[in-house]
Amino acid sequence: MLYNLDYMVLLFAMYDVYRKNVEIITVEDIERERRMVKLLNKLMRHDILNDLSAVLGYLELYRESKDPKILEKLER
Repeated sequence: MLYNLDYMVLLFAMYDVYRKNVEIITVEDIERERRMVKLLNKLMRHDILNDLSAVLGYLELYRESKDPKILEKLER
């Protein structure tokens, strides 16, 4: 039997072993969590790429100048 999910409320029960209670989770809750994880992934990716760009920039400067002070900046 097929159901139209737009008009149906899906409920999921999660049993918390430590607290011994049941939490009802709706599809909206799952979607909200999915969006939050997607946003956090985007932010972390942005931060990592920024750091990587800085490291690559310092390495390029070091290759050109061979100044050990530039490598010290990379160690921080």
